[in-house]
Amino acid sequence: MEWEAVVKIPFIEENSFLVAMRTKENLLGPEERSWSNIGVTLKFYYNLNIDEMDPSSVPGVFLEVVLCHCMANVFGLPALEE
Repeated sequence: MEWEAVVKIPFIEENSFLVAMRTKENLLGPEERSWSNIGVTLKFYYNLNIDEMDPSSVPGVFLEVVLCHCMANVFGLPALEE
């Protein structure tokens, strides 16, 4: 399967990449800019007793999930020890 492959791509020079990206930032709309924000980590739980409709995460692109049997809670990642 494709997720089992080792992707071999050359490394890029980070500073050159960031400079090149800054020239295109003004072309991004507010929604596109929000895609780069760091959100929260979610943990999903399956529960057969839940029969709710889960709204679309991107209305107009993805459909809502009817009779969704899972729920999501914010998951606090443990701190890494140094």
